[in-house]
Amino acid sequence: LTFSYHFALLLFSRAVYHSLLFFASFSARLLVYFGIERGLMHFWFTPYAIALLVTAPLDLFVAYLVWQKRDRPGGRLLFYLLLALTWWTLTTGLEAAALGIPHKVLWAQIGYIGIEITPVLALLFVMAYTYYDRWLQPWMMRALFIIPFMTILMAWTNKWHALLWTSFTMSSAETNLLLYGHGPWYNIRLVYIYTLAVVMVALLIRTVFRVRRIYRRQIIPLLLACVVIPAGNLVYVFDLGPIRGLDMTPFTFTIFCMLLTFSIY
Repeated sequence: LTFSYHFALLLFSRAVYHSLLFFASFSARLLVYFGIERGLMHFWFTPYAIALLVTAPLDLFVAYLVWQKRDRPGGRLLFYLLLALTWWTLTTGLEAAALGIPHKVLWAQIGYIGIEITPVLALLFVMAYTYYDRWLQPWMMRALFIIPFMTILMAWTNKWHALLWTSFTMSSAETNLLLYGHGPWYNIRLVYIYTLAVVMVALLIRTVFRVRRIYRRQIIPLLLACVVIPAGNLVYVFDLGPIRGLDMTPFTFTIFCMLLTFSIY
């Protein structure tokens, strides 16, 4: 029964994915037919950008499913996490499609609202799901958002101090990706994000050893995700991938949230 359920879920996901691709292609043809494409002159929808823009509605759909079961442990926090991830994925897709450095930087600044709060919400969700949220005091929860809010402020005021980004360089005409030179504050927020990831891993490892075996099958995938997602992000940060400037983190986060939703909720 479990195999049949996951197989049906896989077929459904593929059907939704191909339907959205068809919708995107059909919508583009309509824009050309009615002449509306002139309003999109500042965008070039590469395969990477289209994939991100197709993923964003999927994130929103999963958020809707989570909201139906929001009373379960961590349900509301997972819902907020998916909303932040939707914002992150959508704006990253628009940044990837935008033409010209100023337009790309603008979408990056808008996207940082979702990018920065996603790791904090992920930690809060893990703490709620593993029943460690009782450790959190209200002032501690507010303190967790200080670095993200400061980073968002840094992104919007970067042209006056260059503490977050020091330079902007186009990768290539084929990929239409922008390479960001990283300033000192970028390294500070990076250390903060990976510290949150380490805390999540530590909490999950402790939980694995104190719960019944039947619940470990739910915790272990979550634990692996908390390791794989930051590791994948490091590939982008240190430019270790085959395509410069290609960030797969939104996709890995989406896969993680979908698997988590359908396996736990």
